[in-house]
Amino acid sequence: MKRRLTLFTSAVVLSAALGAGIFTPGCALLGEALAFFGIDLLGVIPADDFVESGLVELTLLPKDGEGGIALGSFEGSDADVTVFGEDGSENNCDFVTSETIEASRFNSVALLTDDSGSMENYYPVEEYGDLCQTCPHDPARMRVDAANDLVDVLLAEAPYSRISVMRFGPDTSADMDATMVLEDFTNDGSALDSAISGIGSSERAGTPLWQSLTEIILALDEDADMVDDALKAAVHTGDSLTIDDMPDPEAKEEEDPVVVADPEVELPSDVDVTDEARRIIVVITDGDNYNLESDISLADVIRLANENEVTIHAIRLGPASQVNNDPLLTTDEQKNAVNNLQQLAGETGGFYASVHDASGLRELYSNIAMSLSQGYNESTFDCSGTETVESGDRVNGEVTVGDGMAIPFSFLAP
Repeated sequence: MKRRLTLFTSAVVLSAALGAGIFTPGCALLGEALAFFGIDLLGVIPADDFVESGLVELTLLPKDGEGGIALGSFEGSDADVTVFGEDGSENNCDFVTSETIEASRFNSVALLTDDSGSMENYYPVEEYGDLCQTCPHDPARMRVDAANDLVDVLLAEAPYSRISVMRFGPDTSADMDATMVLEDFTNDGSALDSAISGIGSSERAGTPLWQSLTEIILALDEDADMVDDALKAAVHTGDSLTIDDMPDPEAKEEEDPVVVADPEVELPSDVDVTDEARRIIVVITDGDNYNLESDISLADVIRLANENEVTIHAIRLGPASQVNNDPLLTTDEQKNAVNNLQQLAGETGGFYASVHDASGLRELYSNIAMSLSQGYNESTFDCSGTETVESGDRVNGEVTVGDGMAIPFSFLAP
């Protein structure tokens, strides 16, 4: 499975000409279809051997004039990508290939949020030494507003999606070791919004990320299995069914994490034999895994996710963000956090999104919701020839479409 590193850059709408057609902002109709109006850059994916090959994959959200995703009218070759050397030299990258990632109507999504103390608490140097000189990373609780945005957009665009709200850290649910379940899988927007308000920050330190993800993968797989059973039954009968028509979700093995099916979720009558529930985790954290009470490894999490067909999209903030240039952040600290989460997302088919600070989370979460509900584009470019780049170096670049504004990006060379 290919590694997927995604770096979020603030959305910028680019006016562009589409092929040989005439493009007018605000009137983007080509025949019966809306043409792409601009793009958002959701991510940048350097190849593992970028230093040698120069290959870079961009994750793009082509937008139409109404703010929706316009995948059918966009090709990666419409974009121009430039990478800059440290000496200021420019390297124009060659387009290689493009792929459209289609969305599903049926998503089981676990929204997992870091609850460790570093999110909202200060750790004065005179008292804590160098424990966390860059803390707090989200004192204004922007991740709460961002999570609300993701739920609102995803349920509006893909109303058959089922979402669970969870947090990981020192405070846990009674039947879990590293996770607090704030709301089980449901498409009740009001219940989800209420649960999201319970996202907080523990007074205690600790980031049991690998252990929490293990618990969530099992919970997510069970919920998606119930949806898949309902979809198969709907195809067989041709009727609109509810998940309540399926076996009692309480009749599960005791060692499985708690998952409760919502009997109010209806499936449409036009279910197709190809429909299936996608298993997705969207996790945000500001650091690397830190849990002395568990020997669960990154490799264990990746193996379990792949066995259960779970895709993990990782959002990185503070030390775990490769776009963070805080002078108090040590190089090794950043490299470890970035590399581990990059591997987690890439090897489970997800993307790795970075924000410099929490103010960029709301736009990021909205774009993630749109990518889950409407799809996105992945295009690969050949940037070989970039001078003097070594592993661990920061690489800067930009992407433009037509005569539009340039969207900047950066990443750490693998």
